[in-house]
Amino acid sequence: MQVRSSQSNFRQSLSDAIVRGDLNAVQDAVAHVSCDELSSEGLTPLMEAVRCGKQAIAEFLLSKGADVNARSKSGVTVLVFAASRCRPGIVEALLRRGATLESGTFGNKSAPDAAAAAGDWASMRLLLQARAARRDLAQNAHSI
Repeated sequence: MQVRSSQSNFRQSLSDAIVRGDLNAVQDAVAHVSCDELSSEGLTPLMEAVRCGKQAIAEFLLSKGADVNARSKSGVTVLVFAASRCRPGIVEALLRRGATLESGTFGNKSAPDAAAAAGDWASMRLLLQARAARRDLAQNAHSI
């Protein structure tokens, strides 16, 4: 029971550091907790960084192997979460690392749908460009 309590404390410390925007504390906490462990709210650390608009922390978590296709407890992907929160810099970072475009939720919305609903035209442009580029790659691969 002590180990579980200790893990829970480290996870809470990680959440607190993300909210404060304290990259050094995040770096320390990640040494003890998985980058993909869900919080009591059902969010990964990466999703918490998205929610708080902490791009440097999101980039750090991605560099430590945070899952770009992780889902919250309610099934929302981190890309849809970022698009719905108007975070184009994080959307771009997720796309560079291969985040899946078509899965989602928030009413079964794709990431471009979520960006459009939030009025985030910068993210929507990035997402539509990524969709077109991936479609072109797939078509070229099939024609070879």
